[in-house]
Amino acid sequence: MRFVKKTVMACTAFAIATTGLVAQPASAAPISQETLDSLVKSLAVPGGVLNPVERQRLVADTNAFRVQNGKRPLAVSPDLSIGAQLWAEYMAKTGQFMHYPFGNGRFGENIWMAKGVSYTEAVPGWINSPGHRQNMLTDSYTKIGIGVAYAPDGTVYAVQRFKR
Repeated sequence: MRFVKKTVMACTAFAIATTGLVAQPASAAPISQETLDSLVKSLAVPGGVLNPVERQRLVADTNAFRVQNGKRPLAVSPDLSIGAQLWAEYMAKTGQFMHYPFGNGRFGENIWMAKGVSYTEAVPGWINSPGHRQNMLTDSYTKIGIGVAYAPDGTVYAVQRFKR
């Protein structure tokens, strides 16, 4: 029964985080990195979970690539980060490597999966793929969310989400 309750709670959190129903009022102060990390951990499905160092590294690598190409750096979005993390965990748990099926233009998404390599290979992998590279360099994007999760067999799943 506990497993069912946790699963329902995680699925509900996932649905809310990815449908844009979670929004801060315009007057709300920006969420801190510590609060974001705590929130992501509290919503996480048991298993390999992204840590703050991994998130910061992938955001920094993405922003360095954007700046090298004359684009503005992206700000971390709590909503995008939660959705990206939960989707990475879903893929790691199920072994299904696919784009989030309900995104349909609400955000740009890059996904990556590899076994036997570090999560740090995700950004170079996206850079070397024309479609993923295009998402990373889209001028209109101003926000980013990152998710990374590990399957029991060591496969790494990474998700980048972008939004205006």
